[in-house]
Amino acid sequence: MTDPWARPPLPSQGDLAEGLTYEGVGRVTSQWETYEGELSHLYSIFSNRYFKPEAYDEYFAVGRTARARVQALEDESERFFIQHPDQKLEGDFRSIIAAAAGYAERRHEIAHGIVRPIHDYNAILQKPYDPHKPFAFCLSPHITTATGSTARAIPNTSIHQSR
Repeated sequence: MTDPWARPPLPSQGDLAEGLTYEGVGRVTSQWETYEGELSHLYSIFSNRYFKPEAYDEYFAVGRTARARVQALEDESERFFIQHPDQKLEGDFRSIIAAAAGYAERRHEIAHGIVRPIHDYNAILQKPYDPHKPFAFCLSPHITTATGSTARAIPNTSIHQSR
């Protein structure tokens, strides 16, 4: 079984209204921020500073990216579970942290993606252009990656739709 955060297959069709694609982006980014808030509570608990502002400030300052915050949370949890051994609780936490790391990459693709007509990607989708079909929209990767090179090669390109 694939992980729920695995890159989805390329869509066969896009959203018929670009607003649906933008709405999907908004939903994902808003839900991610809710999730980040919950992870920050775990960080404050593991650091024995629950509901103390300095714990939350530290969590968000330590990591300027979701990946770095997940790592900071994992580091703090290791200290916590050495002092408070509980294999079941630690196993549950490891599941949460694995999901956070996995979803962080999808969140990054979506938050930094560009809404475009899906027919711009007919070559990638291996579909001929049909001028009689209505425009449909998708979320495509930003033109450059963090290293400044052009977006991922054709087979690994992630194109999302709102569904």
